[in-house]
Amino acid sequence: MFPLILLVLGLLRAAHQPQVILVTIDGTMWQDIYGNNARLLVPNLYGDFVQQGIAVGKKSNMIATGPMHISLPGYLEITRGHPSKDCQRNDCNPTIDQSVFRLFHESALFSSWKPIQRTIPSDANVYTDNSPEYRWDRDTIEVADQYLATHTPEFLWVALGDTDEWAHRNDRSHYLEALYEADKYIHSLVVRYPDSTIIVTCDHGRNNNFRDHGIDQASARVWLMMRGPKVPHKGLVAARSLSLSNIYYTISDIQSGNHSSQSILSRIQ
Repeated sequence: MFPLILLVLGLLRAAHQPQVILVTIDGTMWQDIYGNNARLLVPNLYGDFVQQGIAVGKKSNMIATGPMHISLPGYLEITRGHPSKDCQRNDCNPTIDQSVFRLFHESALFSSWKPIQRTIPSDANVYTDNSPEYRWDRDTIEVADQYLATHTPEFLWVALGDTDEWAHRNDRSHYLEALYEADKYIHSLVVRYPDSTIIVTCDHGRNNNFRDHGIDQASARVWLMMRGPKVPHKGLVAARSLSLSNIYYTISDIQSGNHSSQSILSRIQ
């Protein structure tokens, strides 16, 4: 009887956690995630993901396909699973063909930068609040926490933006502070939802002057960390030919139990 009770309790706990959580940290440099001081800057990513999941983008490149490495094309590549040939500007009106939002019955998106909402298909059941064009991450997190106090979507996406906002102001000190705060918030999600699959990544990198990003190859390089019930504990790994497009197939496989060759989990070495 006792093992049966534990099983029921485990199922109830899993039912009150999102199946997949995606956290994007806009415009973060892979060097700040995997560099010499990264364990001090993002200690929770190392404790919760590198030690308890996988991390790609250091031992082998991961890219935003571009050729314009800017936000909306990057987020569309993540959610649609292919390069954004129809959208190379932040004010485009994309065609939503396949989408991660269509993989789930109920989703929620909270974003610091409102145009991200243009990734949502009109026929998908996605909750998102009526936010301004831009708001600070602390306000996005507060609104998300209020919603999550009473709701549990199958798919949750929290899109943080302060890192990119400060970088465009050429303020590296506040950029690093924003990354440190994002790391703390992600840890709170891990503690709150220990049985969810959590993916952390970014939409693009930065060019060599730090402030900007665009068509250059430095802006193309991105990174990703992932943890969850189906994710091996392999830490820093190399992977075959990864781009933001592979995130869609990874989430699809987690949701369906399939094993696509396009999934990141199928490509790690």
